[in-house]
Amino acid sequence: MLRWLAVCVLLAGGTFALVAFAAQKIPGLGLYAGGIHFPGGPDVRAEAREEEKGEDEAPRAEGATKVTPPLREERRNEEPSVQDVDVRFLQPAGGQAAALVIPEARVLPTDRQEVPSEHDGKLIFLGTELKPEESATVAELKKQGKALPAWYINADLGFLAVEVNSGEQVPAGEQIVFTGSPKVYRRWKEGDQLIPGRVVVAKQTREFRKLEVGDRVERGQLLGLVNPAVAFDELSIKTAKLEAADADYRAAIKTRDEAEKRYDSMTRQRAVAARSVSDEEYRGAKLTWDRYIEEAIAKGAQIAVAQRELNAALTTLNMHEIRSSIPGLVKVLYKSRGDAVKNLDAVLQLQNPKLLIVEGLVEVQDAKRLTKELEQARSQHKPVEVTVEATQPEPPFAQLNGHLHEVNCVAVSKGPNPLIVSGSEDQTVRIWGRGPSPLWQERCRIDHHAVVRALACTPPTAKRNLLLTGTGAGVGRLFNLDDLKAKEIPLQGRHDGAINCVAFSPDGKVCVTGGDDRSICLWNTDDGTLLRRYAGAHKAALTSLAYTPANQLVTAGRDNRLLVWNVGPGQVLSQADEYDRRSGDVAQLGVSPDGKLTLFDQVNELRVLSLAERQIVGTLQNPAGAANFATLALFAPDGKTILTNGAAPGRLQLWRASANKGRGAEVRQFIWNNGVVSCGAFAPDGSFAVTGTQDHQVLVWAMPTKEEVEQRLMASLSYIEEFQDTSIKKVPIRAQLENPGWLIPGGTATMVIPHTQVSVVGR
Repeated sequence: MLRWLAVCVLLAGGTFALVAFAAQKIPGLGLYAGGIHFPGGPDVRAEAREEEKGEDEAPRAEGATKVTPPLREERRNEEPSVQDVDVRFLQPAGGQAAALVIPEARVLPTDRQEVPSEHDGKLIFLGTELKPEESATVAELKKQGKALPAWYINADLGFLAVEVNSGEQVPAGEQIVFTGSPKVYRRWKEGDQLIPGRVVVAKQTREFRKLEVGDRVERGQLLGLVNPAVAFDELSIKTAKLEAADADYRAAIKTRDEAEKRYDSMTRQRAVAARSVSDEEYRGAKLTWDRYIEEAIAKGAQIAVAQRELNAALTTLNMHEIRSSIPGLVKVLYKSRGDAVKNLDAVLQLQNPKLLIVEGLVEVQDAKRLTKELEQARSQHKPVEVTVEATQPEPPFAQLNGHLHEVNCVAVSKGPNPLIVSGSEDQTVRIWGRGPSPLWQERCRIDHHAVVRALACTPPTAKRNLLLTGTGAGVGRLFNLDDLKAKEIPLQGRHDGAINCVAFSPDGKVCVTGGDDRSICLWNTDDGTLLRRYAGAHKAALTSLAYTPANQLVTAGRDNRLLVWNVGPGQVLSQADEYDRRSGDVAQLGVSPDGKLTLFDQVNELRVLSLAERQIVGTLQNPAGAANFATLALFAPDGKTILTNGAAPGRLQLWRASANKGRGAEVRQFIWNNGVVSCGAFAPDGSFAVTGTQDHQVLVWAMPTKEEVEQRLMASLSYIEEFQDTSIKKVPIRAQLENPGWLIPGGTATMVIPHTQVSVVGR
């Protein structure tokens, strides 16, 4: 048995040695490492050059000079070697834990009140006091003898007035004067003393506007009145009782003083003649004086009782008024004018949209971590900050009508008075401008006698203001936007199929076209002559072209590849990089204004790629269940926002280009009724965006301010449920935030919770 085992070991060793020897001697059997990694050091990327195309697929160049540039280096029948490895040393990035992202969190108001009636009775009105402009309108209608509006209400309100003290400053609008009395009064306020003779009961007719759902009210504002007739009469009675008590007290004081004088007189008389006043009379005078002293004290106490009764009557009268305890919006009206209400019946509902909570669901393991972090943060008096990503819906601010069929392409010219240019299936290019008014109007229409598939305007860095158009017949044309009456410049050549995408170089001296024939053509914008033609640049039709300030050209095609070309002297293109395996849903892919980043569609997300580092630096991802990205993805001129489109109609998204360490956040949703977006562009100054739709519309969208884009909506984690929802096995959490003014309660948002810097014991 041992001998057979030894024989097997010897045979295995010999076989291994034979294979190693053959690997060194026989071409094609060499081992190849596709990457190198140095533990503990910077990342090093080593990539083998991809297998080259066959002769029938190699791009070829033709043009005026008939020079074929080296788009690719041919490496055939060569073994991979050290020279074939592209080694790139990258800057080491500090590692960090990924943020916890909670989509579809509900935005709810935290401050809500069911405003009650504090007394039984008939509801006289529900309303808010008129604003100055409303009062002026009502006064003018009364002056003209016209009917008052249906929302107008007036009612008599009883109140207690207090005499103004000497030297007290009271605004003229708050002073109250009664006919025949020189005294000046003001409304009683909490803390005012109820001094007899200085308080009176008064009535005043006040004007109101009928309360409606959606009205904004302030804390403590008068919103309604329950019939106060009985309470008003009771207040009058208590005021009179206070005056009577004061009169009794004054009479008691005088009686007490008179009794004291009589007693003193008898005392002096007895001092002169001891027997002039009998003992009985003397003691009777002393008893009378003592009795009136006590009676004066009792009458003084009656004043205090009357004051408390008056205060209680005043409280009862005020309880007939319906006031809000919180600021907010009227959400529901439960009662109407004339309805009967009972004590503590809810009359209306208020919700305060300024204070909100965002409630989401997290996995159990995440809830445990967050609970520890929240407890530790509270012990250190620190908040656990949460970023709330909530989008703001916006309609278009202009809708340009004129095209008869689908709009295929749009562009915006440079200059202080930019023009919008649109091309359509109706074979026309239409140019829109603004006149003295902010409204857009059609300035010019250019018939192309072929479907217009692509167009572009020269960038702000170019000297001339040109327009380049490309048609389904493969023909390109140049126009001078500063002089539309000038003769067009036709491109001296054509594509073998439709032109799908066009672009200008940064200086505007060269334009480039790409089409269904898989070729890239570069043209002189002075006379339209062909400089270079690169046939077979892509394996399928081109859909996107973009020049970068670094003199590179980024192209995308239906072969699901994105290629980067270096543009050398003489407009010679050489392929610098290739990114394949795109999903291909987004035909028009944008490049950042500095040329360092490009967008790359990958299934249900958009990736932001660094061209220099060949790595993902950010992502845009829709919530689960939302439509995938489609049609276009474009950087704004400032590079801070990205415009995208979904497959569903009527929905555009504007994203913050980078947030939360590489995660893009939705800033706006551009909403309209219907129609799928087919194309888009930005104004060179970034003030607006324009899109074309399949239902022949050109839509203009206002861009958010710089502050809106840069400002993050922050909340503070406030609550983590101790029990999980058994149906979905997740735990609810809540965060509190202050409404910036545009966030609408009842919607949804995304919560992003970074790993905090709080050290948690036992974590």
